[in-house]
Amino acid sequence: MIKIGILGEGWLGSYLLQRLQGNGFDVKGAKTFGCYFRNNRWEGELSAFLESLSYLIITIPSGASRNTSDPKDGNLTLFKQLISRLNKNPNLTVFYTSSISVYEKAVRVIDENTKLDPKTSSARVITRIEEEFEKSQIQRFHALRLGGLIGEDRHPIYSLLSAQKSIASDEL
Repeated sequence: MIKIGILGEGWLGSYLLQRLQGNGFDVKGAKTFGCYFRNNRWEGELSAFLESLSYLIITIPSGASRNTSDPKDGNLTLFKQLISRLNKNPNLTVFYTSSISVYEKAVRVIDENTKLDPKTSSARVITRIEEEFEKSQIQRFHALRLGGLIGEDRHPIYSLLSAQKSIASDEL
């Protein structure tokens, strides 16, 4: 039977988990399995979580814009440690939810041959994460470069309203 693991049960990971389970797939999520990253190292049963997976979907953000121990490198340490463990199972198929931010801003068709041009710290970390996967022993790695994700409780207007409230409170 196909076994799928999802590392990162935020907005996207939780949705994928529910949809895949609803369609009869054997899926487990890391948050509910007790795997997490703290103080620059994995804690919990990561090895047990990864055991016997056919597919791994990683929806963990780059962390470059968050409060990490090294804002310049974001979650790069987390990914290097993860890749080291994934190298023990090179036949695993890995999907990493990347971002379209790795491309320059331009109105044109973008495909897998388009040159990367990361401008933000987050995009630079994402590019480095993808490079680490490409250098690894993992034979089937796929970077899914997503952008413009919208859902019932996720819409760009919410972040704009939040930014507006922040600006307004700064003016008080």
